[in-house]
Order: sequence, then C-alpha cells, then structure tokens
Amino acid sequence: MREEETSRCPQCGAIMFADMDRCYDCLHGRDSDAGWDGEVVPLEAYPEDACGATIEEVSARWALRMSTASVDVVIPVPDTGLIVGRGTTCDVILHAKSVSRQHVHVEPDVEGMFVRDLGARNPCSIAGKRVKGEAHMQEGETLSICGASFVLERVNS
Repeated sequence: MREEETSRCPQCGAIMFADMDRCYDCLHGRDSDAGWDGEVVPLEAYPEDACGATIEEVSARWALRMSTASVDVVIPVPDTGLIVGRGTTCDVILHAKSVSRQHVHVEPDVEGMFVRDLGARNPCSIAGKRVKGEAHMQEGETLSICGASFVLERVNS
C-alpha cells in the first residue's frame, strides 16, 4: 500500500485509510460538522436495545461484538437477522463511504451465522477470507466490513 493512501487519526494515532471519514478506534471524525457523505443519520436510526448492552442483557442466541479502544458494543442478532450498511434503514449503521448502503445480511443458525453479501462494492471478510455471495461464520470468528470488526459471540445456549 502506498503511503499517501493512509493517514493517522489526530486524536488517537490509529491508521486511517483515505476513504475513511471516521477513525474506527476512537470514532473521531475528519470533519465533525459535516455528515459522512452528506447523509444525516438521525439518532433514532440506531437500535436502542443494542447500544450499550452487555452480553448478559441480550435476549438473542447470537450477538456481534464491536470493540475498539473506546467502544464496546454488543449487537443482538435476532432470528430474522440484521442488515449492516451505511443507509439509515439498516439495522446496524456504519459511517464510512466505503460501506455500501446495504452491505451484508447476517442471519443466525444453530451453529453460527450466515453472512450474505448484498452486492457491496467493497468485500467483507470472515476470519480474513473474502465473502463471495454467502459464507458461514463460527463462534469467535471476526466479520470485517470496511475497517469495522465484529466478533460472533454465543449469548444463550
């Protein structure tokens, strides 16, 4: 990777790619007054039950945990699954231009979770392997979407 394609976050020093508007480690934005790409995401677009929940408070069988230096969020995955993307209608909203409006659909099963690519331009990966179409994710594996990482955790047996 060429040097000019990355920079360092002025707040925490983490490496940021050129298309990232926000540091995924500390959530510092490059331009705090402007939206990510002009799209304003209202606070009510975020699922209330996922924000700040502990693993013990989650009522689903599976959860995705997003952890950084300053954020530890548990996102319960209902049996119907979740859509992850940057669009305001998504269940999990990621604020980066590199994330498609509807990036992936995650749906749990007995042994883990299926991850379906929804036609995203930038691929996601599970345990470092690119997802092409659909892939299965096991407990403890990491789903990476444009710099955001989610670990699959079993909540209730």
